[in-house]
Amino acid sequence: MFRLPAALGVAIAAVSLSFAAPAAATTWNAVDDFSATQSTLAAGVWSYGWDSGSGFEAYTTNAECFAGLSCWQSPGPNLAYQVPTVAKNITGGLITYAGTVVHPDDVLNLHPGAMAGDWNGQPIESVLRFTAPTDGTYAFDGYFQLLDRWPTGVSILAAGSPVFVSGAATWATEAGPKSAFSGKVALAAGQYIDFRVGPNGSYGSDSTGLSLTVATVPEPASWAMMVGGFGLIGGGLRRRTAVRFA
Repeated sequence: MFRLPAALGVAIAAVSLSFAAPAAATTWNAVDDFSATQSTLAAGVWSYGWDSGSGFEAYTTNAECFAGLSCWQSPGPNLAYQVPTVAKNITGGLITYAGTVVHPDDVLNLHPGAMAGDWNGQPIESVLRFTAPTDGTYAFDGYFQLLDRWPTGVSILAAGSPVFVSGAATWATEAGPKSAFSGKVALAAGQYIDFRVGPNGSYGSDSTGLSLTVATVPEPASWAMMVGGFGLIGGGLRRRTAVRFA
């Protein structure tokens, strides 16, 4: 009966552990994780806010602004009339509202506020922020789509890179075409990446859907350990064979 040396068995066990560690990636889903009770670090990572050119500010108020729609907004000066919003469809199916918006349940609505020049000379962006809970590399993947049948053109940034969207929603039946994006970024704990929708012209019909997942990426050192371990196993097997058949 063929038996492995005890030391080689320990090596295999160690490699098995090193292989298992990087396989268990953690994934966050912006739609599934949406919180109506906290606008900062929902699910430990997501924050909902707006930026008029002075930096990110978390939304302060959540309400059902339309039937079936859980909305984060801010009641600050003039903002009640400029409607920057991050909102989730909580019905479990497609809904329509405001006379022109078509909102599936698998995207958040990031609605910008104001036109350029309406607020401190700056447009108001609606922002979904991901904050890294630990040091590591994070992969993000998602898409934007226009939810209004009369969009005026939005300015979209995903982790600092522009995303171009086209088309429009077909009233009462479906949202616009999906514009996909993806990428990877190394973050220290507490660092963040933003996904932003701002106005480009008039803001009034610029409801914009966002689907987004972020996942941890196994570190190269973990994979190097695994490969090195398999080399150790191979060398041990060769030595064992040489001794047995010499």
